[in-house]
Amino acid sequence: MKIGITLPQFGSQATKENIISLAMMAEQEHFDFLWVGERLLWPIHPQTPYLGAPDGNLPTALQNAFDPLETLTFVAAKTDKIALGTCVIDMLFHNPVILGRQFAILSQGRCMDPKIVFTYPMINDEGQRERSMEGSSCQRILLQSLLLVFLKQ
Repeated sequence: MKIGITLPQFGSQATKENIISLAMMAEQEHFDFLWVGERLLWPIHPQTPYLGAPDGNLPTALQNAFDPLETLTFVAAKTDKIALGTCVIDMLFHNPVILGRQFAILSQGRCMDPKIVFTYPMINDEGQRERSMEGSSCQRILLQSLLLVFLKQ
């Protein structure tokens, strides 16, 4: 069995000292993975409830979030062997060329396969939904191709 830990990249616990301290401790204690997530937006008036809270509101700690790939890059410079991974990357908010390059740099033996999420907004119009899904499929193919190109260099 392999065990990983999520880095404190959200809320008041998200400090460089806390992140490095936890990352170094996890590597010293022979954990297998360090994980990060992504939170780009914090809705003021959400239309759907957040299932992780009884009242349906997002925790205010999620208003402060470090970028996942920058956090992993920072941690990679301070650790040696522990594997690095993303719980979620929402590709529709990223440039696929830059995202592919970032994952390729981290994938030099340390980064887990990226966990990329393609979100489809609540679209009522079937034609719009299909176009959104087609665009996401194109982005996914582009990212996979870019990862192969960058990893071969």
